[in-house]
Amino acid sequence: MNRIEVKQILNKKKQRDDWFLDDYTLNPYSACSFNCLFCYIRGSKYGSNMERKVSVKSNAPALLEKALRNLSKKGKYGYIMLASATDPYLHFEAEENMTRRLLEIIAHYRFPIHLLTRSSLVTRDFDLLHEIDKNAILPETLQESPGRGVLLSFSFSGISDEIATIFEPGATAPTARLKTLKASSDAGFLLGLV
Repeated sequence: MNRIEVKQILNKKKQRDDWFLDDYTLNPYSACSFNCLFCYIRGSKYGSNMERKVSVKSNAPALLEKALRNLSKKGKYGYIMLASATDPYLHFEAEENMTRRLLEIIAHYRFPIHLLTRSSLVTRDFDLLHEIDKNAILPETLQESPGRGVLLSFSFSGISDEIATIFEPGATAPTARLKTLKASSDAGFLLGLV
């Protein structure tokens, strides 16, 4: 895996997305090792064989710390989408802990998140997700609905493990994802399926 430094890590959207409710996007990695055949970023600079181009954004924690400190001082709270152009729980995350480090910063500054994944590694961070869910400062217009600090969504192309090896060859098997979905429900998170 490559290591890169980026100029910014948190991207402000022009307007809140009606579907994902996000005001900001955050991608700890560039490209994606899941290499899903239908992924929209295949048409980007990463193209095919994205798993060979994966990079961790090594200066992401420092950039996020600065961005959230400034936004919190101004009261500009909004949902942060993790992640919009990669999965926050790529296989490398087990060793890198980049997503976990970013979640710690988000928890400190009390921003709400919408986390979208195809991985079962998300269970590792349930402690931080509970803290964010409980303490996040929600945008005024979203305090009633959804009224939660964490929106946790799982993405599926189907539920057959055999077919998934064709369409999403690097992702966690759908059967394992379904077990993670159940564990997330049992843990009390507000869930979505994409």
